Amino acid sequence: MAQINTMANVTEELSPQALVDKGLIAHQKGDLDMAASLYQIAIEQDNQQVDALHLLGMIAFQLQQLDKAEKLIQLAIQHNSAVPVFHNNLGNLYLRGGKVELALAAYQTAVRLKDDYTEAKFNLANAYVEYGDYGLAEIFYLRALETSPKFDVALINLGELYIEQKNWVEAMQCYQKLLVLDPENEVVIERIADITAVLNEQ
Repeated sequence: MAQINTMANVTEELSPQALVDKGLIAHQKGDLDMAASLYQIAIEQDNQQVDALHLLGMIAFQLQQLDKAEKLIQLAIQHNSAVPVFHNNLGNLYLRGGKVELALAAYQTAVRLKDDYTEAKFNLANAYVEYGDYGLAEIFYLRALETSPKFDVALINLGELYIEQKNWVEAMQCYQKLLVLDPENEVVIERIADITAVLNEQ
């Protein structure tokens, strides 16, 4: 009981943003209950505290409470639609739920708001793969790599996309770049060997 009262006294002295900052520390440590409590108190103090709404939505997402997560993140966007990460995470939520077209729209908004948003470009490329538009998927993998040339997962996904389309030369280029980044990677070495065998047969 004394601990609860102490917690109440501490939170009463903190601004909504300070509560969010404190909640984020707990969130990053994996203490979701503490983080959620602090975010909730911040929202009670200021129902337009967009960071608290968004982060509380992310906790719901982590707990697979997708409907609740969607409502909270959308509410954050209603209060401030200019934050790219809100749209990117909404896209992640939609993609997890199989709502590919909604995911595409959310990622497109994130990229439009922040031109150098590598993660959103990568996520948009992945969503285009799910959608079946390999041309646009390739474009956005390449755009992600323009801003982050050493983004190994983007190189892998792009290489696999090229393999799927039997574009062996382009696939080889992706894996050669990966080999430069990680010369001892046995999976990459094996993939290069496989692609080389196909190219030698042509």
